[in-house]
Amino acid sequence: MPRQSRACRAWRFTHSDDEPTRGNLDLKAAPLPDSVKWTSDWREVVTDPAIDAVDNCLPTHLHKPVALAALENGKHVLREKPMALNTSEFDELMAVAANAGKTFMIAQVLRFRYPYIYALDFIRAAGIDNIVSCTLQRSTGYPQWSNWLANSDCSGGAILDSLSHDLDQALLWFGPPDAVSAVSVGDVDTAEATLLYGNRNVIVTSGWLTPEARFSESFRIETVDSTRSGDGRHHGSSPHAVSLVS
Repeated sequence: MPRQSRACRAWRFTHSDDEPTRGNLDLKAAPLPDSVKWTSDWREVVTDPAIDAVDNCLPTHLHKPVALAALENGKHVLREKPMALNTSEFDELMAVAANAGKTFMIAQVLRFRYPYIYALDFIRAAGIDNIVSCTLQRSTGYPQWSNWLANSDCSGGAILDSLSHDLDQALLWFGPPDAVSAVSVGDVDTAEATLLYGNRNVIVTSGWLTPEARFSESFRIETVDSTRSGDGRHHGSSPHAVSLVS
C-alpha cells in the first residue's frame, strides 16, 4: 500500500495520567508502532481523511452507528459479526452501503478457515442432492470477560453472537431453507435450529453453557457412501483448532 494510517478506538476504558486509553489490547505481547494514533472517540477515526478503511470490532450495539458513519465518510468497512441486531438495522446498512460505493464486508471467519472451506468443496463435489444429513455445533462457557454480552439489547444474546457463525455456513453450503424451527437445548442461552431442505434437515446447535464449559465446535456431513467431519475443542493456546475426519 502506498500509504497507511492506523488508529485504535478503545471501548473499555482504563485511564491513566501518562498514557492514552487503550482498551484491552495486549501491548506486552506485541507493542504497536509509534505511528498508531490512539483515540477514545470513534468519530475521530471515521472522519479522518487519511484513513481509507475501518475494521469495526466494537460491541454489537455499536456496529450500526460506527459502520454507517464510516460508510458515509467514504471508508471501506470490515464489520465483525453479527451484522445487526435486527432486520431494520440490516436493511438500513445495506441501503447505505449500496449507495456508498465502498467495500462493506461482514467478517464471517469460518468462510476463511480451512476445515470449513474443505467442507464446502466436499458438498459441491458430492452434490447437494446427495447429502443425507448435516450437523454443525458450537458452544462455549457463558462469557465472563465483559458485561455487555449478558445484555441482550447490546449483544443479541448467544443466538446472534455464536449461532450466527454456523448458520452462515449452512446458508453458504445449502442456500435458503424451505422452513426453519428452533428449540432451546441448554440451561443458559442455547438453541438448536433445524433448517428444512426438502427431505433433508440441517441441524445447527450453538450457545452459551455454564461458565466453566470449554469451547467446542464441530460439523458432520454425510452422503449415501461417505462422511466428512470436523471436531474442534479448546486445546491450550489454540482454542479454534479443528481436526478433519474422512
